Amino acid sequence: MIPKYRRKVMYGEVKKDLGEILRKLCDMSEAQLIEGKICIDHVHMYVAIPPKLSILDSRESKLVRH
Repeated sequence: MIPKYRRKVMYGEVKKDLGEILRKLCDMSEAQLIEGKICIDHVHMYVAIPPKLSILDSRESKLVRH
């Protein structure tokens, strides 16, 4: 996940909230967040996703857009 123009916006409360949102998305699906790091302008995620799931279904895409 990379914000548009790589603005340095992911720090403080935004970083904390983004971490919670990403963990919640993994909990909602059967994906397993193995490792992740939120940098100031991008996110690294190592996620195990079962083959039967699409990368992003409609329910989760609505959460990501908001």
